Amino acid sequence: MSDKFRSISFTAFILLFVAGALSSQVIDRPAATVNLTKNEFISVSQLQQRIEQYKQFIKQGITGVPTEPKQVLDLMVQEVLIKQAAEQAAEKGQVYVSDQMIDAQIAAVRKDLDRQQGNPVTDQQFEEVVLRETGLNIAAYRKQIRDQFITQEYIKFAKKDLFSAMKGPTEKQIEDQYRKNATSFTNPELVRISEVYISTRGLSPENKEKALERAEKALQEIRNGGTPFEEAVLSYTDDAQTKYSGGDKGYFASNDPRTQAYGSNYIDALFDLDVGKVSDILQSRIGYHIVKVTDHRDPKLLSLDDPVNPLESQTVRDFIRELLTQEIQNQTLQKAIEELTNELEEKAEIRIFEENIS
Repeated sequence: MSDKFRSISFTAFILLFVAGALSSQVIDRPAATVNLTKNEFISVSQLQQRIEQYKQFIKQGITGVPTEPKQVLDLMVQEVLIKQAAEQAAEKGQVYVSDQMIDAQIAAVRKDLDRQQGNPVTDQQFEEVVLRETGLNIAAYRKQIRDQFITQEYIKFAKKDLFSAMKGPTEKQIEDQYRKNATSFTNPELVRISEVYISTRGLSPENKEKALERAEKALQEIRNGGTPFEEAVLSYTDDAQTKYSGGDKGYFASNDPRTQAYGSNYIDALFDLDVGKVSDILQSRIGYHIVKVTDHRDPKLLSLDDPVNPLESQTVRDFIRELLTQEIQNQTLQKAIEELTNELEEKAEIRIFEENIS
């Protein structure tokens, strides 16, 4: 499935998802001071750090990213203005963020990590990823998410008329979008597998040998002992999520994002297996696998009413509707931010130190 439609206003992205970057006060030359409800200082070092961050976004393929110092500083000033206004609204009880909202957001992030890794991440692994990617411990990470949600809720509260007037895409817009991009809606070659999985993560060479012996014993029981595959899964697999579903891992694609976790040799081997037959022991980066392919599908150009994923009910039509709705929401959000920023700038004291940012 193409990522062609996945877009978001860069200004909205920065204000809502890169919050917290101004939290530390650095003794440095000032780039700007902003005072809506309190005086905040944006240093030249912070400005330079943000510019470097934006350059990394460009390398990741995000478009519309400014790197000229004055433009970046303008975004940072907007961020402070809306953050201060949002904090004030929260203090007044005008906006509220529950722990359940934060938990749901973290659960979504963890689910994506699970998908990339191919197995559930542990709490410790998740904390390590958060620290590596954000520099924050879990408590600080939760606070950052709360601050982001408060900002979002404040914008929706302050500009509720804009959001209430927002309309979804029409069927004609959905059909037009499909016609223009029909060749982008394809499913690659797919295989659905069930497996007995023996983990080797974090094991010593000696324990890896023992893991291989377990895998060999399981395979022998399946092939020579007449043990049904599903019973071998119950007895041997280390994957708690699939243990009671016959080891069903769902579909793997020829261009599967889990390749990074498993290794390309393992993924490629899945497509060489015959449907219904049990494989030899396959080795991946994370363990040993005894695999049974239960379905093999050729690449397919999808129609509007085909499911995007064989295991899900969402159709291409639903997918396009969702993306066009997101685009409308992003446009509305951008307009709300622009209007709100203009209103807040009139109330705030803002000083830009041109001599320090030229």
